[in-house]
Amino acid sequence: MRVMKKILVIILVLSAFAMSCTTPYYPEYRRLVSLGAYTGDVIVEREAGETSFPVASNVDYEARIISGETWLSFADAEGLSVNKSGNSTVFLKYNKVSQGPRVARIVLSAENRHDTVKIKQKGNYDEFLEMHPADKAKYLTLKDGTRMSVAEEGGKFEIRLEYSCRDTDIKVWVSHPEVITACNIENRVFSFEVLPNKTMQPNIMDVKLSFINGWEEEVELTFSIRHEYVTK
Repeated sequence: MRVMKKILVIILVLSAFAMSCTTPYYPEYRRLVSLGAYTGDVIVEREAGETSFPVASNVDYEARIISGETWLSFADAEGLSVNKSGNSTVFLKYNKVSQGPRVARIVLSAENRHDTVKIKQKGNYDEFLEMHPADKAKYLTLKDGTRMSVAEEGGKFEIRLEYSCRDTDIKVWVSHPEVITACNIENRVFSFEVLPNKTMQPNIMDVKLSFINGWEEEVELTFSIRHEYVTK
């Protein structure tokens, strides 16, 4: 009997030890914070009005307007921020736009979690960057209107453009700056020079004109240049 009792005690001690090794001990339980808007972009019309967007959260959070405060505000609170709790909706109101498209930002914050929502308002005009139809037909040879052919000796070119921004807003990028030089945009004309082809083979070079619109998105015009070379 004594032997059986000793064996039983040993089994109980070993079981308790095994449980203490396998069962995790949490001195302080912390819930995982969840916070996020159902959409990253909210598009609103030109006229003044109201809008909203839902937020999924399991904690209290703050919504704060960090840009666009001159035309955007909270519909149910004063100031640039509002406190919300759990799954809820952020309500906004906005003024009428007088010029082009514009964007505002709202940041949601709770402890170490953050999310950003853009409020994009349509403008009184669309933003665009295009080649003048007559010059597009003159210079771009492919059917899809994306390639220009330049003779081996190169040359100087002036291409008329149509765009909704200022001349100085447009950035020019070329894949071969050592060949495509003297790039300039002024009075809706893109001028540049292509130097003679010295590589002894035809080359394809890329040109990109672009600007950032009111929604902080890139508007671009791209085309390629086939620099010819005639085998001697």
